[in-house]
Amino acid sequence: MRFGNNSFTLGRKKKKRFPSLEALKTISFVTGSALAMNKVLKEKILEQQRLLTKTKKKQTADDTPAIIAGFVGGLIAGGVTALLFAPESGGKLRDRVSSFFVSENGDFDLESEMEEARKNAEEKLGMNGNNS
Repeated sequence: MRFGNNSFTLGRKKKKRFPSLEALKTISFVTGSALAMNKVLKEKILEQQRLLTKTKKKQTADDTPAIIAGFVGGLIAGGVTALLFAPESGGKLRDRVSSFFVSENGDFDLESEMEEARKNAEEKLGMNGNNS
């Protein structure tokens, strides 16, 4: 039964139309071509990735001696600078630093030194120890 451009069936199923042999060949050809192109593109991408990783590894290997040379050069320069600008010998410096923290009986007394430094700072800042 036709109603305008639409057709309706009452009680009977419409016959299924299968594509023609030429249409199936065309679909098969297009699908096969797309799959082949996809495979070729994947291979090209993998090849490019391999080339990039080889280049990065090669650059990293080339940079290693320069990095080590820079580190050693920095150590040498720092050591020479420390020796040239040191204010006094190591023994004298250790004695001077330890004298700040040693009490009369030879024990380390860091707490009393910190308390004394706090009192001196309060006096200089005009605070008289009151927290109010």
